[in-house]
Amino acid sequence: MVNPLIVAATTALLAAATSAQPIPAHPTAPSVQRSPDEPSELATQEDATPPGYRIPDTNLVYFGNPKKYKSPAAVSLGTIFKQIAPYQELKSRGLGQADGDYWILLNKTNAIFEKVLTKVLEQEPHDLIAEVGAIKVPAGVKIPVITDLVLEELKKGGF
Repeated sequence: MVNPLIVAATTALLAAATSAQPIPAHPTAPSVQRSPDEPSELATQEDATPPGYRIPDTNLVYFGNPKKYKSPAAVSLGTIFKQIAPYQELKSRGLGQADGDYWILLNKTNAIFEKVLTKVLEQEPHDLIAEVGAIKVPAGVKIPVITDLVLEELKKGGF
C-alpha cells in the first residue's frame, strides 16, 4: 500500500521542480491543531518528541509519526527517486499529472521507496524519516541523513 504522505510529498517535489510558484498544501495532508512543539496530551516524558524539535510541514515526513518520535533521520527524496526505474521512465517520457501512466509509475516508485526504506530501517534505529531540512532542531543538533544508506540498499536490487 502506498503511503499518501509520500504521494503528497512526491507531487510537491515534482511541482517544485517544474514551477517557480509556491506549492500549496496537499488536500489530504493531516492538519495540526496545535503547535508542533507541544507534545501530545497522551505522550509521556519517555515517549515525547525531543524538546525543541519541530516539523512545520508534515507533508515532508515519509515514515513515522511527526507528533511522537525519538530518533529522526532525513533523506533526499529527489536523489533517491532519480535512481528508481519507474521514476526514470516517468521523467524520460515527460509525463505529467494529467497522464494516466504518470500515476501508475509514481505509485510504483513510491512502493519501491517504501520497501527499500523499510529494509534500511531494519538496520537503523530511526522512528521518523523526513526530507532533509524538514525537521527543525535546536542549534548544534544534527539530524542524521541516511540517503546514501537507502541508495546502497536500492542498488542491491530485488525491489
